[in-house]
Amino acid sequence: RNKKKIEMFYELSPIGYVTVNGDETIKEINDTGAKILKKSQNEIIGTPITTFIHKESEFIIKALFDRMRERKMKESCEIEFNAGKSELVSVHINGMVICDSGDNENKYEYILTMSDINYKNQIEEKLRKTEEKYRLITENIQDVISVYNMTRKEVTYVSPSVFYLNGFNAEDILNGKLEDYILTESLLQLKESAKKCLEQFIKEPNHNFCYSNEIQSLGKNGELVWLELTSQYRYNAENELEMIGVLHRINQRKKMEN
Repeated sequence: RNKKKIEMFYELSPIGYVTVNGDETIKEINDTGAKILKKSQNEIIGTPITTFIHKESEFIIKALFDRMRERKMKESCEIEFNAGKSELVSVHINGMVICDSGDNENKYEYILTMSDINYKNQIEEKLRKTEEKYRLITENIQDVISVYNMTRKEVTYVSPSVFYLNGFNAEDILNGKLEDYILTESLLQLKESAKKCLEQFIKEPNHNFCYSNEIQSLGKNGELVWLELTSQYRYNAENELEMIGVLHRINQRKKMEN
């Protein structure tokens, strides 16, 4: 009965299990492993494992077998399998070696587990492209995007375009204090406004309230710069309060008003 249970776990496991002989032919593979390779178990068993591995990954599996024989401990790698005419499947492999008595290479058996990581890699690639897209946007728009951590009382992000706003670069802002580039009167008004906005946000954190303030900034060259700050509040992953702001120059508008 126990043997039957183990066989059921083996076949029903969401992880692919493969036993490879010392000559690198596949001795056993469970149903999940066969599905990862998109072949039947009969097509796979008795065939060299390198038959199914993409040419550029062959040296990786060879190195894995070498490490397992030398170290006699669990080793891992990521390789690509040929799963069709033009389809590649990225797989994470963990493996250990079993050594039988004898002096030839075939005394070894390699026990491998296989996890399909195609989906993970696709998600990572999408995230990379999304990050690249937003990086291009934030680095090239004239408006400035900033994140002020109200719990820690520090600016944690400011887009590079801040240089065109007041002559400071992003590092100046991140390493400085608000008092260094916002006039005292404007800073006091901003703090008073933020206090009221926070009270509203804390009462209704799921409501996307948007706030607007006009402030004066002191440019690096001593120029007084009028800015409009449009902001929203949120809790970050650490449950800290943050103010997400968009800043743009309104010098021309203030001149017309006066």
